[in-house]
Amino acid sequence: MNHADILELAQATAKRIGIRIENPTLVLENMKPRVGIATILCNNNYSLWIDRHYIAYADVSKPEIVYVFADEEHISEELRSVCKRIRNEKSDYALKTLMSAKEQLLLAEANMNKSGDGLFIFDRTK
Repeated sequence: MNHADILELAQATAKRIGIRIENPTLVLENMKPRVGIATILCNNNYSLWIDRHYIAYADVSKPEIVYVFADEEHISEELRSVCKRIRNEKSDYALKTLMSAKEQLLLAEANMNKSGDGLFIFDRTK
């Protein structure tokens, strides 16, 4: 999946949750390998993260992170990080959020291993 494809999927996701991507060019610039910055956009109800390795959003009132797209690199890094943070977390809300992310990432990892694709699109709705 190239950066333009990721941006297209991010734009469809943003539209669905009521977030406007005002500067798509900047989002693409942030995806460049030397830059590698996640773009974070918010409205009153949602936060949306767009990166060259993943797209995810969260309803600010719920303890879940919804992944839309993730590649193999992000899943392996994030699983290690999530598992480490789960051991140290004291807050029930944060723990539920981490467990939600862990479940999705484990599912994606299993599906990627089975398919050999190296990426997983959780939500194909456009």
